[in-house]
This record gives sequence, structure tokens and C-alpha cells, in this order.
Amino acid sequence: MHTTAPSKPADRRRQAGFSLPEVAMAIGIIAIAFVALIALLPTGMTQMRLAMDSNNGTRIVQSFVSRALATDYQKLNQLENVVHYFDDEGSPLDNSVDENNDLVPARIYAARVYIQPGQVEQDTKLAMTYSSRLVIAYGNIFESRASELINVNNWNELQQMLLEKKPKPNVTVRPVTITKTDGR
Repeated sequence: MHTTAPSKPADRRRQAGFSLPEVAMAIGIIAIAFVALIALLPTGMTQMRLAMDSNNGTRIVQSFVSRALATDYQKLNQLENVVHYFDDEGSPLDNSVDENNDLVPARIYAARVYIQPGQVEQDTKLAMTYSSRLVIAYGNIFESRASELINVNNWNELQQMLLEKKPKPNVTVRPVTITKTDGR
């Protein structure tokens, strides 16, 4: 049970610290862990971009629904045949009617509204119910073929673009039915 301390200073130095093979092995393990983490970086960036696009898409659709609900039913077609531009947060910038050249670098998303004919129903003698189906198409203009959305003028052209055998455009299409009641 009796322990003796090393008598020479050289023996003390040899017992303190890590040996060169131990340090080399630790550095190797850390390097392997970093390589694995760096390999996950592109996947994480892709997932972050997809989540951002999804969130901004929701904002774009909500923007059009709000505009449609605030617009008189007879003037609803003013939303059609216009390219609307949005920034990287899904906030509206300008449109092809009132283009602002200062905002061109901030344009990330382009969106169009296509209105399918609706129906008019008379609920009572005092109110009329109008409904229209809005088809909102939007895409990131920097991704493959999504910039072609700017040149698509009607619903049939959009369907043809989406069904072509070329690389699929990164365009999202969301149908929304707008119903308004007008008191008479």
C-alpha cells in the first residue's frame, strides 16, 4: 500500500500528459465527426429553403385572398393578367402594371391569378351570393422554369406548362374559392 513518488524529474514528465498516439487518435475522431457534420450542411440548407418557400407561398396566397375579399365582385377580374412580385419574405412588392425599377433586385417570387368562371346564386330577395374560383400560381423566379410563369396568360396555358415533358417547373398552384354576399 506504500506508493513511492518517482525519484527522477524525467520520470515525472513522462507520466504527465497524453502520448502522441493518443492525441493523434483524438484529432482523427474529431475530424471524422466534422466531416460528417459538413456532409449534412447541403441537406440542411435545402430543407431550410423548402420551408422558407412553403411559408412564403402561404403568405402569397393569403395576400391574394385578402385582395379578392376586399375587391368588389364585378372588379375581381382586375387581379387577373397581371404578374405580381414578392420579396424574400413573401411581402408584395409591385406588379407588371406599376413596375418600380428600384424594386427589381428584391423580386424573388412571381405570382399570377387565374379566375375560373363562378356562379351567382340568389339566397333571398335581399342578398345575392357570388362565388369565383381563383387559381393562384407562384414560383421562385430564380429556379428552373418558374420564370416562365410571367409569360403564361391564361389557365389553359398554365395547364399546358405544368404538363409538358420538359423539366417540371417549380411552380405551385393553389385553387381558392371566393364567396361574397352582396346585400340588395
